[in-house]
Amino acid sequence: MNPARYFQSYTDYFWQWEEDFNVLAIPGGHTIAYKDFIIAAIEKLGAQGLPPFGSLLLAIIATNPQGNNSIDSVYSILCNTLETTDNATLTNGISFLKLLSRVPQEYKEGEKRTLLLQVLFDQCHNTISSTKSKSIYTALKGNALPESPKTPVKYSNQGLGKDFKTIALLSKKFKSVDDILQKMAGVPDLEQNEIQLEDKPGNNGTLAKDFVDELIADYKTFAIGSLIRWLWGGLNIPVHSALPSQQPLGGISDLTNKGDFDKLLISEFAYDDLLFLSRLANNEALYIHREIPPADNDMQRIILVDVTLKNWGTPKAIAFAIALAISRHPKTDIACKTFLVGGDSYYAVSIEDIHSIVDALQIVDGSLHAANGLSSFFKQNESPKNYEIFFITESTSLKQSQLLKVLNEYHQSIHYLVLTDSGGDIDIYKKNQNSKRHLQHIKLPLNSLWQNQQTHPQVEGKYSNTIHYPILFRDPCRSRQIMTTADGEVFRLTNERSLFRFFDKASSKSAKGWELVYLDLPPKTEKYAMGVSNAGDYILLLFNVTHDISRKEEICLVNITLRERRTFVFNQGSSANGSDFTFHSGKFLHFNGSEVWSIDLDGTTTLVDNAYKKNFIEAGLALNEISKKYISETSIFKNINTVFINAANELIFNVHALRLVNTGNHIKLVPTNELGIRRAAVKDNSNHFFEFEDGSLVEVNRSGMVILKSSDERIPPIYIPTSLDTSLGVSTLTAFAGNEYYYCLLYTSDAAD
Repeated sequence: MNPARYFQSYTDYFWQWEEDFNVLAIPGGHTIAYKDFIIAAIEKLGAQGLPPFGSLLLAIIATNPQGNNSIDSVYSILCNTLETTDNATLTNGISFLKLLSRVPQEYKEGEKRTLLLQVLFDQCHNTISSTKSKSIYTALKGNALPESPKTPVKYSNQGLGKDFKTIALLSKKFKSVDDILQKMAGVPDLEQNEIQLEDKPGNNGTLAKDFVDELIADYKTFAIGSLIRWLWGGLNIPVHSALPSQQPLGGISDLTNKGDFDKLLISEFAYDDLLFLSRLANNEALYIHREIPPADNDMQRIILVDVTLKNWGTPKAIAFAIALAISRHPKTDIACKTFLVGGDSYYAVSIEDIHSIVDALQIVDGSLHAANGLSSFFKQNESPKNYEIFFITESTSLKQSQLLKVLNEYHQSIHYLVLTDSGGDIDIYKKNQNSKRHLQHIKLPLNSLWQNQQTHPQVEGKYSNTIHYPILFRDPCRSRQIMTTADGEVFRLTNERSLFRFFDKASSKSAKGWELVYLDLPPKTEKYAMGVSNAGDYILLLFNVTHDISRKEEICLVNITLRERRTFVFNQGSSANGSDFTFHSGKFLHFNGSEVWSIDLDGTTTLVDNAYKKNFIEAGLALNEISKKYISETSIFKNINTVFINAANELIFNVHALRLVNTGNHIKLVPTNELGIRRAAVKDNSNHFFEFEDGSLVEVNRSGMVILKSSDERIPPIYIPTSLDTSLGVSTLTAFAGNEYYYCLLYTSDAAD
């Protein structure tokens, strides 16, 4: 396919090129994507074959923050173009896009969003070959396209059919949001209830048992944790590495002429004294158990987990469970290292705690097999005699001739080959001279083990950084810093260590509030800066100087989009007066009063030309303008110490009642004298939760929000801002009412006023 034809725009269609071929937008509506994002998406999708360009844009529209409104705009444009609403392909396509927009927000950001697109368009209708896809990517990235795609041509119904038929057919493959999530890495098909597991063989050992219980309690790792004890009881793999000289053989082989006197055979004392001394002097006396020569038992294991396309979903969950069962067995004394192997490279990961495991689960590769990645590992890492290597992959991956070739080439280095599949079957092969011997077959009862997964994380005493607030906050009070990025986004950091972003200015509603995007940032921070990477990720820089005798200076880079942190030492005189940080051209810049340093997003620091000082002046001027426009401190009610229901059945926070005023047109927090307690809520130690006797909860976010959680599961959580002296908005995950200042509902498609 001609790359120019792939990107061709049309008149009266739902998308167009803008800003000199750098921006894609809906005519008269929201921005769809920037060119850099399109390049990154096409690069990832190219290996499996690109969908039609219009189909890709429709999926991006549905996964944008204002996806539901944008879908309505697309439908309106095409209905006017077709002069009809009776078009089955268009209707079915729009219906699936509405479904796609309901995917939780955490799956529509950063790497997970790219993964979502890969899952959607894997073997889809009208797929372009990988060879042609590569030429399309090369042309777009290298700016080698002619002017023709920028100039719209006359719209054709054929284009509509191609773009929307691809989307419409996805509705047969994905009938619900759960179907979409089940196809994504690490999200198996599970029932959603609480589970009570019996103890299984091999679960003794307090540390290992506590670790498994922690995995089971977290919904992100439940699927892995629930398999580990079964694997402990079933895997026929040694948990010890005993030295041959430490294995008593019995009989005469355990007799020796050398040893300690306490090991002398009793029969030696039957000789008379002279003969006994003679036998000792001539090393003729017999001792029990031969001497054990000194030896170091330094056996180690390396576990290689395939994370390419075939090993996504259920096989990946099983693979991680096997890796943990081998490395974290309560009786093992063999050190283990774990690596994830992709299509072209490999990644060292930690599985020492639940957070590192969750991070490792996010690493996936869209390649068909791991041949090149496996080959790279063995080329760059020697295989000493004291290492035992496991390779875990999905069974059908062995149909790839390239992978088989690599497995044969490094046969002597791979001691165990573990094959899994989506049905819970595990086959283990052990190296046996020039072949592999089938060691055992295991069938995991996935349905019974996974039938009771919890749907949401259990938050106890602290917030989860996975934020799902379908409503905006009032102006954050006690702001430490206000920041802006090159794409026009405005952020505010508060004393509560929370980060807010000013909501989409193009919203069709009159929303003017702030969206909470990150909680529990590192404390004791002195300087800040904000930037957006070339991949579209928002990066927050936090600088801190320790106040002990070392006066160590540290920088923490927080990827707001991917929820990743990186901390490193930065001793470049940054604590001097007048020092500052800013972001420019994909890097942070630091001026310490005399020199300018650049800071890459991987933590690399470089001394640069002082000409960059002008960037700090420009950033300061821009910050002054932003401060005037966006900072307007309001009264936020956050020190909530008591929660109860009074005699008038009103919900009371300290001395403020949640009440409808002006004949029911507004809801406010108003002072009240009716403080007689009918039912009181008990505060937990964290001061974040208040619980009534029936189990209903009031969760308090000190940045200005309360969440009412009923013990009746049929009633959804209700989100209410805690601004004083103003009308409020009220929201669930699917509905909104009240002051439109707070209107958000980012995570739904059926929002109702």
